[in-house]
Amino acid sequence: MKQIPNPNYLKKYLNSSPLYPFINQYQLLNKFKSLYLKPGQKCELPSASLVFLAEGLLKQYHRNNSNGNNIRFIQFIMPDTIWLFEHNPWFPIVKALEPTCLLYLPINELNPFMADNSSFQMAFNDELNMVYQSGFFLSTFLQELKSAEERLCLLNEAYGQNLVHLSCRELAIYAGVSEANAYHFFKQLINRNY
Repeated sequence: MKQIPNPNYLKKYLNSSPLYPFINQYQLLNKFKSLYLKPGQKCELPSASLVFLAEGLLKQYHRNNSNGNNIRFIQFIMPDTIWLFEHNPWFPIVKALEPTCLLYLPINELNPFMADNSSFQMAFNDELNMVYQSGFFLSTFLQELKSAEERLCLLNEAYGQNLVHLSCRELAIYAGVSEANAYHFFKQLINRNY
């Protein structure tokens, strides 16, 4: 893990984020570090951190099936997503599916600035809830829908081609459809794109 040598590299990715004005105001750009992951490599950081996915694709999943519903897959984390990496044994596993570049800032370096600025705290919470946290509830939302076709169409809208990184079984459990429906969906998805 290394310090990013050029703050403009980070600015290129973060300037569309509602957090950017605060990160810039408090001169936090130079404090971000980068981590490069190879496909299959787990995201492991030394401490709790604010993480920004600059490039690549990540798959987040529960460590085991103890959540009672057999769903291990949680969500795909795609570029321009900000999330919190928590350094505890219950935090879901995050694994790279393709070459990935993460930019991260340890939370202990961020907290002093957020403690004194409620606007920064609100932008931070909004950013987390809008994209990252909402991914935790997609499966529950899908399973509330009546038709398998509607569930799979919405899932396709959310993740598109990234769905090829799931097995038929993972897709079926996540969307609450039969494995046969998941198989036919995959077949159509592949035929449309090749």
